[in-house]
Amino acid sequence: MTKKQFFHKLNQTDVGRYEISVGEVYGITQGALFVVHPSHKETSSGTGLRVKPLKISLYKTLLDVPPAQAATMSKDAMVLQVRVGVKEPFPIYISDRRLDDIVGGVQYEMKKHGMRELAVVNDGSAKLGLDLELDNPNGQQLVVLRILDQSISRWGLNRMHDTISPSPPDTLYNVLSAAANFDWHLHRGSGRIGNSRVGVEFTKLQESSETIEKHFIGGRISNIKVDRWVPEGKNMIETGPELGGNVVFVDVLKEAVYGIKLTNKTDVPLYVSIFYFDSSDLSISK
Repeated sequence: MTKKQFFHKLNQTDVGRYEISVGEVYGITQGALFVVHPSHKETSSGTGLRVKPLKISLYKTLLDVPPAQAATMSKDAMVLQVRVGVKEPFPIYISDRRLDDIVGGVQYEMKKHGMRELAVVNDGSAKLGLDLELDNPNGQQLVVLRILDQSISRWGLNRMHDTISPSPPDTLYNVLSAAANFDWHLHRGSGRIGNSRVGVEFTKLQESSETIEKHFIGGRISNIKVDRWVPEGKNMIETGPELGGNVVFVDVLKEAVYGIKLTNKTDVPLYVSIFYFDSSDLSISK
């Protein structure tokens, strides 16, 4: 079975240690494992050196590279993550027993490659369900992926659009790996910062004009009209156990403009990236 590989450049610090430019925000956790390669083009001739995180910060990870190996490290050295850190298994439910052997093989491969593991559970605690459905035009049994995560299904999305052929199992392996990764990033938080320490407001905006003084070289002062967007109305974010978290209900109007305001209540500098999680195809995009 095939899997996508993402290499990270190994950077030497001022004191001779080695780090990569991804950290807690990217999803690196204690227990992760990396293999060093001379470069991203020489993956087959990797040194075989396996290193673990020594210190994980928000945007960087210091790796525990032994001094003897550090002295001979290539300037183009890359690392490949071969094992994820501490993550709970991804719970799935199999409603058709004919899928047991196929899913068992996928479980074995995901564990071997260091991916987040799968746990087959009952449908009450599962996040994703697997079933077989007859494709009438071709007469082939296809795998249907049912969304059982209540934070998603409560809004009417109960299955993924595409179906999957169970053979060969590579596609199912890639989809279940993606689903486990998607779920972990969707629900994870930062223990270091915490959601309560970053204020979020979602409001409708209206255009407003104001006049400001513009100072020019030589002492000349002019009044300049500036247009900008300002909040109109209250924060639209609603929360509560019946909603399953924070939710915004938006009336899609062609002329409407909405804005998000983030307030950093911590002493840690934050750099904002906003991602869109599409549960219909397990994609994550900026």
